[in-house]
Amino acid sequence: MISDSLNYNQMLLDSHKKFDFAANANWQIFMIMAEFVEGFEFLADIHHEISVFGSARFKEDHPYYQLAREFGFKAGKAKYSVITGGGPGIMEASNRGAFEAGALSVGLNIQLPFEQRINPYVNKAIAFHYFFTRKVMLSISSQAYVFFPGGFGTLDELFEMLTLIKLGVIENVPIILVGLEFWEPLLSFLKESVCEQLGAISKEDWSHIYLVPSVDRAVAIVKKTREREYMDSLAGDRIFSFRENANWRIFRIMAEFVQGFQFISKLDRVVGVFGSGQSSEKTIYYKEAYRLGLSLGKRGMTVVTPGGGGIMEAANRGAKESGAISVGLDKMSPTEKMNPFVNRGITFHYYFTRKVILTMCAQSYVFFPGGYGTLGDFFDLATLVQTKKMEPVPIFLVGKKFWQPLLQFIKKIILDQNHCIESKDLDLFYLVDTQEEILPYIDEFFRGKKG
Repeated sequence: MISDSLNYNQMLLDSHKKFDFAANANWQIFMIMAEFVEGFEFLADIHHEISVFGSARFKEDHPYYQLAREFGFKAGKAKYSVITGGGPGIMEASNRGAFEAGALSVGLNIQLPFEQRINPYVNKAIAFHYFFTRKVMLSISSQAYVFFPGGFGTLDELFEMLTLIKLGVIENVPIILVGLEFWEPLLSFLKESVCEQLGAISKEDWSHIYLVPSVDRAVAIVKKTREREYMDSLAGDRIFSFRENANWRIFRIMAEFVQGFQFISKLDRVVGVFGSGQSSEKTIYYKEAYRLGLSLGKRGMTVVTPGGGGIMEAANRGAKESGAISVGLDKMSPTEKMNPFVNRGITFHYYFTRKVILTMCAQSYVFFPGGYGTLGDFFDLATLVQTKKMEPVPIFLVGKKFWQPLLQFIKKIILDQNHCIESKDLDLFYLVDTQEEILPYIDEFFRGKKG
């Protein structure tokens, strides 16, 4: 079952036993609810917000630290509030600049004994017990998102923002990338591999990405933005204020978590499969995903996908035709429906509840080529394993031609040049071309869990 392999589930729910909502109404659901209420209430007092992301590893004398400090200062002088995760490195530098400018310097911290404490340049802070509530707050209300160089966590946050914008979950706000030498190779991968070769994103999806040569250019873009007066899809056309009323949406969020946890608690021997929803039946990736789903199903394993078309449909199709459980965790959409090869599914209204459940549900993960969503899910998972918030599990990247440029970027730019990750982090995943390379690892993993 899922509790056999994931400490992440235990970490989220702060329990050493499997969290069974069917058996008891655990008080921790109210803690989650309280964090959402307190987080939204906290953000309601902040205006003209800019969220800044980047590596926690850069020291004070590093050029990127100095750039982030300069940005924080100039944004602060322009009367913007600077929001970060409250930690060291780029976060500290941005908070420091804003603090020195006399502006509001905000830190959204995480309550963990082994994490860094909040940096000394924050003058307004809130701490979260749960990682997913903190992540929602970092993404929910800023009028611009500024990314300095970073590691897996920064890339997770970048692709999360790009996905939310593409899905229309948040407004089309600018994504500003500072550091030409760092970001250009990644943008080349997105343009050539993801857009032109795979067709998983379109040219329109680039319109809100700004690669800037200087802090002044970044600040100039910020000055053209407008303050977001509401919480996008969480609030519709109304101001999102818990002071005025107990907004019913918070109860819907909680209901989705309860239903999601209940749903996945009944699944066993789960393999998650991710990839582009644009892949047609004629592509090698669709065919390989189908073969994988079929083989996993014949082994008595459960195949879980986000429930869409393309790669997801192929994996679900193979699993269903093998007679196995074929699961879809879909999002509510007026234009998209769950693929017809799902025989056990659940639909989520909120993107972040669905993503948490997807991350928690499997003991092995397979990533076929895909767009922003697939890349975000991969870096989310890599971050959790890298930071030991989740036990190591088999993670596979299928399609060497597609993934190699990204892995080269990770090794050369992120590791060798900027030291934002460690060399051992490259061992968190396997690069393969076929299911025959995947199945022995998964078989061995599940045999070890059974033993």
